Amino acid sequence: MELFILAGGVKMKQTLTSKEWKIVKIGDISDSYAGGTPSRSKKGFYSGNILWVKSGEVSNRNIIDTEEKITESGLENSSAKKVPVNTVLVAMYGATAGKVGILRKEATTNQAVLAIVNDKSLFDANFLYYLLSSKTNKLVNTTQGTGQPNLSKTLIDSLEIILPVNVEEQTAIAKILSTTDDALEALERERLATERLRRGIMVKLLENQKWKIAKLGEIVEFVKGKKPEKMTDEQIEGYLPYLSTDYLRDNEETKYVNASDNVFLVKDGEIILLWDGSNAGEFFEGKEGVLSTTMVKFNLKTDIHQKYLLYLLKSKQNYLQGQTNGTGIPHVDRKVLMDLDITLPPIEEQKRIAEILSTIDKKLEIQKARKEKIERVKKGLMDELLTGKKRVNVEKVLGDEK
Repeated sequence: MELFILAGGVKMKQTLTSKEWKIVKIGDISDSYAGGTPSRSKKGFYSGNILWVKSGEVSNRNIIDTEEKITESGLENSSAKKVPVNTVLVAMYGATAGKVGILRKEATTNQAVLAIVNDKSLFDANFLYYLLSSKTNKLVNTTQGTGQPNLSKTLIDSLEIILPVNVEEQTAIAKILSTTDDALEALERERLATERLRRGIMVKLLENQKWKIAKLGEIVEFVKGKKPEKMTDEQIEGYLPYLSTDYLRDNEETKYVNASDNVFLVKDGEIILLWDGSNAGEFFEGKEGVLSTTMVKFNLKTDIHQKYLLYLLKSKQNYLQGQTNGTGIPHVDRKVLMDLDITLPPIEEQKRIAEILSTIDKKLEIQKARKEKIERVKKGLMDELLTGKKRVNVEKVLGDEK
C-alpha cells in the first residue's frame, strides 16, 4: 500500500509493507519541548554542573557532554528544562538544523533544540534516532527561506513516520544499526590514532636540527604546464591523461591530450604543485600524463629522494597556501615557494623516512576503505530495515535481552 503524506507542505511517498507497521505523527507518540538560554548577563547562571546542549552539539549519535554548563539558578530563572536520559534531540536551526542525537545523560537544552520525550513509551529512542537521521534532508527541505533552515516544534510534531507497532521490533532494528555505528566509531578512533602517530613521526623525522638545511630553490627547478592544442574525452593512440586535480585525487574521469603537442609530460611519482586556483599550494604525487596549465612539476637538481621531498613539502603545504597572492584567482608566491627550508638528511635516511611514512599512509588507506564499506552496508540496512522492506527476527536479535 502506497501512501502520500504532507510534511511541512511537501508531498512525500511512503510505503506500508505490513499491517504490523503504522503511520504516526511525531506529536502522537511524544511530548516534545524546546529549551531556553539563561541570561548571559548573570554570571551565576553559568559554569555550573548541569549539561546545557546547544544546536551545534546535536551532530553525534551519543551526546554525553556539553561545552557549557548552567547552574540550578540559571535553570530556575530561564525557560530551560531538564531533559531525561535517552531522549532524542533535534537541532531546529543553525548550521546543524535537522541533525539528530540521543541524550545519554540528563541535561538541559537551548531554544534551538527540540527534545522528543518518550513519556508514552510508544517508541524506542534508538530506533527513532535512526529513522529521523534518515529523514534529515527531507526535513530540512520542508523549511522556507534562502538562509539557514529553521525548523519548528510544530513542523517536527506534524512529521509523519512509519514504524513497527511492536516496540521490541524497533529495538531489534536499532540494535542492528547500532552495531554498524559502533564499528564505524571504532574505525574512526583507529584512524585518529594513526593520524596522530603520523604527525608525531613527521615532526620527529623531518625536523632534525642536526641535518643540513637548504632552500627549495637550491635543489629544484620547476616548469609550468602548457595549453594543449587538442583534447578529447576518449583515450586514443598517442594521447595521455590530462592531469586535473580530480584525476590526481583518484577520480579516474579526465580528458586526454596529444602527448606530441609540445606539452610537458609527467612520470609516476614526480612532484606536482597546484599553482593557481582555490586550492593553490597543494602538492600531489604525479601520475603518468600531461601537465595541466594550472600546475607545475619539480625537476630535481641534486641527489634527493623524491618521495621524501614530497612528504616534506606536504608538511609545509598549509603555510604555503596561507601565503598565496592574487585578488582574483589565488596563485602561489614564487619567492615564498623557493625560500622554503628543506631538511636534507643523508640519502639513505631520506629513503628510510619515506618508507616509514608510506607504510603509515597505506594503513590509513586500508582504514578508509574499511570505513567506506561499512558505511555502504549501513546505508543498505537503513533503506531496508527502516521501511519494513526487510523484517527482523526479534527473538534472534535481542536474545537474552528480552
